[in-house]
Amino acid sequence: MDSDPNLVLRACTAFARSLAANLCINLRETLHAKILQYVEYLASQVVKDNKNEGFHNLKETIYRNNFNVVMRVLEGQAAERAVTRIRQALSTIQSSPDYYNRFRLSPEEQVIMSPAPDVLRSRPANAEQRAVYEDFFNMIPVLELVNAKIKSIEESSAKHFEKTVTSEPLQSVFAPNFFNENGPALQTEVRDRLNEIKSNCAPDTASIIMRAAFTRIMPFAARMAVNEPPLSKAAVIVRESLLFTLVCARHVGGQAIVNEFTEMYLSENDRWKSYQLTVEFVRHNLLDIAALDSRLAADLSNTTTVKTRMTEFVRLFLDITVLGNPRLLLVTDIPKTVEALKSRAAAASAATVVPGEYTQKVTSIRLYSLYAADEAKAGMRAEIKGYLDEWVKIVQDRFRPDLEPGKEAKEKDADYRRRSMEFMERLQRKNMLKSLMGGHLDCMIGTMLELSVEHFATASLAQERHAKGPARPSESDLFQRIDAFNDLLQVLLRCCNTSNNSDAAPNASPPEVNLIAKIVSVVNKVLSHNHDHTLNRVEAGKDAPGLQQQLIADGNRAKLPEEEAYQVLLMQRPYVRFLSNLMTANFRASDQSHQQQIIADETLRVILETLNQLNPQVRPAFAFGWLELVCHRLLLPRVMRAPSKDAYASIAQNPRRHWIRYANLLVAGLKFLDPFTKNPEGIPTPVLMFFRSFLKLMLVILHDFPEYILHTNYLLCDYIPSCCIQLRNVVLCAFPNTIRLPDPFKYNTSQPNADNDTPPECPDFIGDNLKDIVSNDDIQRMILSNNTSGSRQEVSRLVEKLVDVSAMGSRKWNISAINSLVVTIALKQLTLTNQESRMTPHNPAFKIYLAMADSMDNEGRYYLINAFVNQLRFPNSHTRFFSALVLAFFLPVEEASQRTIDVIQEQILRVIVERLVAPRPHPWGLLVTFVDLFREDKYKVWTKACIRCSPDVERTITQLAKTISNEPPR
Repeated sequence: MDSDPNLVLRACTAFARSLAANLCINLRETLHAKILQYVEYLASQVVKDNKNEGFHNLKETIYRNNFNVVMRVLEGQAAERAVTRIRQALSTIQSSPDYYNRFRLSPEEQVIMSPAPDVLRSRPANAEQRAVYEDFFNMIPVLELVNAKIKSIEESSAKHFEKTVTSEPLQSVFAPNFFNENGPALQTEVRDRLNEIKSNCAPDTASIIMRAAFTRIMPFAARMAVNEPPLSKAAVIVRESLLFTLVCARHVGGQAIVNEFTEMYLSENDRWKSYQLTVEFVRHNLLDIAALDSRLAADLSNTTTVKTRMTEFVRLFLDITVLGNPRLLLVTDIPKTVEALKSRAAAASAATVVPGEYTQKVTSIRLYSLYAADEAKAGMRAEIKGYLDEWVKIVQDRFRPDLEPGKEAKEKDADYRRRSMEFMERLQRKNMLKSLMGGHLDCMIGTMLELSVEHFATASLAQERHAKGPARPSESDLFQRIDAFNDLLQVLLRCCNTSNNSDAAPNASPPEVNLIAKIVSVVNKVLSHNHDHTLNRVEAGKDAPGLQQQLIADGNRAKLPEEEAYQVLLMQRPYVRFLSNLMTANFRASDQSHQQQIIADETLRVILETLNQLNPQVRPAFAFGWLELVCHRLLLPRVMRAPSKDAYASIAQNPRRHWIRYANLLVAGLKFLDPFTKNPEGIPTPVLMFFRSFLKLMLVILHDFPEYILHTNYLLCDYIPSCCIQLRNVVLCAFPNTIRLPDPFKYNTSQPNADNDTPPECPDFIGDNLKDIVSNDDIQRMILSNNTSGSRQEVSRLVEKLVDVSAMGSRKWNISAINSLVVTIALKQLTLTNQESRMTPHNPAFKIYLAMADSMDNEGRYYLINAFVNQLRFPNSHTRFFSALVLAFFLPVEEASQRTIDVIQEQILRVIVERLVAPRPHPWGLLVTFVDLFREDKYKVWTKACIRCSPDVERTITQLAKTISNEPPR
């Protein structure tokens, strides 16, 4: 007998499950008759003639498809009921006081049992005897099925990698596209087996399946130990398949499965052998974190535990779950483990290192200061800190209701102005407000900003540690010093205004503008300095164990007191708050004076230029803060809208003066996204969140300021990644407020329309990137030559110039040049024909486009067709021209081989379909072209072989065609 009550309970439940499930075999005959009787009744409701052969086949089919399911349900219910009863009976027995005495023999019993053989002696069960009870699980039918599927995956993986030793590892089972994409034969087989396991997971079988997968996955703990060699590719597939099975069981069974799994895991002897396996259990929400925290703390505090091995396990486990990216746990989730780790570190020798991120002793966060590099600057920092503390108290006293409660608001404001002026005079006497000749303005602004960010980081640390309770800092406490610092700078700006010399030169910039430029410049320097140091720290410790990262990065830094630590991550929120407050203070008034409008406009220019310097390509760790400022509620309208008539002359003459600066910001965001969209492993989650926020920004601009997108769509389309179809559609959906879009499904392109003959607005920079490729005179000459043989050779040479060759010899198509060339040819053609947009295969422009497509490879041709479709926008002469151009490729063409035409037509259909299957909105011109293409018989789209190359493609195109006509496709 075994004295461990948990093992006794586990063995008894295993025996009860197996016995109850297998006793259900006695019900097969009775169940057979009952099901046949009920099925016959159901079939008679469908087939009236019960002597018909169809009636017999229907009855047999229903019976055959449902009998095994019914048996499985009964077996599961019987097993769970047996477990419930055995648990109740054992709990009563084990709660009795003499339970543990049953395993001890009295002296008289020992004398009696001394001559008995060892087989009859009562002793604790060994590992081999306990393993016998595990075999009972395999006797349950659903378990046999799951074990067979896992065994099949194991054998197939071993055979696959045995035949092809150099094969690439299989895509992870938990990858987003594993169950959607077609892969190698092994991936297809693994996917099918896992789908079968998932279909067998039900509320009554989840516990059984979970136990089976747990029994198979725990041996991986010893194989994944620190000193063991890495798992083979086949073993990784089996381990992930078992994890997937556990996740399916947890998804169906809920918290009950989590509790049962946690109980089984914490009773395993091998639970602490592999921290990687434990991390996977935490990642997939299989463990109860509170119970895990208690057991980790208990084992750390247990004197019988091997201290070195246990500490190493906890250290590696916390490195990934608490410090990893993404973070799986917070320090507040495992407080007992943290305290136990601290106690063990304190009791150990001085060589034992505990990371600063774990310890609760750290109460203050420091930045990598730009203005405290030596002792002299450190003394200046202490002096400025005193000034900031004094100013914060002045601001707090202004809004404290308990301070002089009898005072009215006006009296408090007057007192605040008096104290602020006195404070400014003191700073002036200390040369803190001078930037030249021994002044310390830059140092004061930068140091106060660093101190404010440090206060935010320290308060955030306290907020994370005290998730609940009175010790948790409020949101206003986080930004207390940032807001006070903003108030100080606004007082300084008012002082500049009052001291402004009216005799200054008329074209000179106001002193407020110079001060704002200096403030924003210092913010840029501080943010960039801390950004670079944070990235350098990550890079320095990237390949080192987590506990050594801080030591490597901080090795050359000044030693800090025990209660202080350098920042781990870049804090974005305080910088965003500071710049947001600066914009709010200077953009708030709609009825600004002439001087205020100048200051606000120059502030906008300075902020836009600074944001361009802080774009995600240069400062990736500030990407989300940058995007929040780019779409700020005050910045966006001020950039887009024209100023009032009272503004000074340079503003009124150029109301779009900031549009190109804002377009450069949007282009910088698109350039940041582009390399991630080409990653074969998929887009990381943070970048995907950035893209969604960027898409929302573009939707807001489309809704509120469509004229801006009309002005910049050419520039934006040059940099939108090819896979961002919806974003491209958003940009192309803009249309002027002066026109009303006709219904694209009822629009007749053959009827004359004034809008169709109106050219759209084209920016001046169209064609600037073609100066080194082709001149306007060359383009005009090619159009007038009507594509002679010499002209075709010239087009081929022109296409060669559209390819950029890097120093390494790699070739890359110049998408911006292709887009500009397509539009420039159309402009020349429309100018020569007086905006006549009719198109036939004999048109000179069509022959040039056809020669370009014939000279390009598939990738270049795809970019060329995208350039065509980018012009299918609102009703105008360009939309009509390019719609006719796209449709002309589906007419008989004599200038190229049929194979070339088929390839072009296939790629045109691909571009159109991929844009229409994307979520709305869809450009008006694209819808009109699609309707004409599929409605007109002369284009013969339904006869094209590319439509029926795949059932999915045919289904998608048929579904799109049904949306434009009630008639079935021919």
